[in-house]
Amino acid sequence: MDNSGSSWIVPDHPTKVFVNMKSGLESLTGSNYEKSLNTGFLFVALPADENQFPALVGWTRANELEVLSNIIGDASKITCEFTGLTPKQQDISFAQYEGSYNLTIINKAPQDTTVYRAKALFDLREGSKGWELVKWEDTITSPGYATWGFLRGLLSN
Repeated sequence: MDNSGSSWIVPDHPTKVFVNMKSGLESLTGSNYEKSLNTGFLFVALPADENQFPALVGWTRANELEVLSNIIGDASKITCEFTGLTPKQQDISFAQYEGSYNLTIINKAPQDTTVYRAKALFDLREGSKGWELVKWEDTITSPGYATWGFLRGLLSN
């Protein structure tokens, strides 16, 4: 991933991980998004998405970065929001947040706009470089919208 285009914010609080992920996507570099993922990152899709896309089972950081590269490569603009982030559990080096995401991608060609939206649980751990995302689990769909898990599955084939 390209390291230019967006400024890294030291993730000295779990919520700053979401700020870096957002800036990594919106800058179309992916760098801050990539740096926000723990080496043991795991994504857990909704059962319906896993049934449609078996490649989602056991989704790792390597899978995530491959799809991230495809998303950024095809996009002319991305907006990303993580909203309603509520701590469900937190101690000195672990936090779990529940919240919603809204990913809007405008593709270069054909130029179209697609929105992915759902609720998820996010597990974060504090390491030597600050907080990192360890696990992302989609939990509830948003009626009328595909999930980011669906997008991952679509781009993994």
